[in-house]
Amino acid sequence: MKPLLDEWAGKYETERALRLGMADLIENYTCADASLPTSEPLRSERWRYRPPSKGEEAARDVRVLLDTPTAKVHVISDFISPAECEAVEALAKPKLAAASVADDKGGSKFSPNRKAKQAGLGVEWGREGEASAEGEVARLSRRVFGYANEHTNFELNVDGQEDIMSIQYEGRGPDDAEPDRYMPHCDGECNGLPFREGNRVATMVMYCEVPERGGATNFAKSNLHVVPERGSATFFTYTGTTEPVESWPAFGQGGELVAAVNDDHFSEHSGCPVLEGEKKIVTQWMRKGVSGETPWDAFDTQGVKRKRGGGKKKKGVLEGFFGGGEEEEL
Repeated sequence: MKPLLDEWAGKYETERALRLGMADLIENYTCADASLPTSEPLRSERWRYRPPSKGEEAARDVRVLLDTPTAKVHVISDFISPAECEAVEALAKPKLAAASVADDKGGSKFSPNRKAKQAGLGVEWGREGEASAEGEVARLSRRVFGYANEHTNFELNVDGQEDIMSIQYEGRGPDDAEPDRYMPHCDGECNGLPFREGNRVATMVMYCEVPERGGATNFAKSNLHVVPERGSATFFTYTGTTEPVESWPAFGQGGELVAAVNDDHFSEHSGCPVLEGEKKIVTQWMRKGVSGETPWDAFDTQGVKRKRGGGKKKKGVLEGFFGGGEEEEL
């Protein structure tokens, strides 16, 4: 068995090195060609949402671009309505501020490459039945988590999640020396290691306004390119699920369950510069293991859980795998 596993590991590392090494070339080429269409799907599906408050909605077309045990990329047509876009924009307008990116210390920072404006909106679940902007946002968020839970076995809780985000980009022409772009990054951990409870597992990006040129999303390490379409959404995951040991022969023994494993860079993505026009998106980052009692901000951007209350910082243990993790005092 060991020689077979060693051979498998060697082939995987060779493929991984080639994939990661080619990513920068793919990134530069795809952003330079504004006429490049969305990548061809592996398959097409139909999805019909059944909200809890009323009957089912019209079926939506889904293009599956990537489908691996630890990473998925789906493009969903007509996911967000004009009324929902207007509601998000109206509530976000007084809150818009310069967009930030995660840093390497568990916090956030401003980047010279990121000139977008953003605003976070807390979902008011008690107003879900209202004919109001708040009600539109709540129903939209419910649809986001409905899709995620139907297409994974994450069983995500809507309580304790991050705010739904309104993000707006504006193009300043092809000659802009420092165009607004989102550099290659992972929304969660994409290191191939076991998942840490409380971290992000999936993202939904919904397009309200699309630019005349530019603004596509690249998953360069998967050789995928997504051109934004008004009303559509891109859903992607970056963590697998807890699997029986026979599904993962390299880990564990006899009948054990192995921990969910993070994606190994297949979900790393970037935003090509917006050259002409505006790009307005609504983004929901989704976390597994959060709740009303332990919300998303109990963890920093590196997935380190902050210890609430007194006491010293202490090392924690990641149950089921490899150890690691820390708790940080608030």
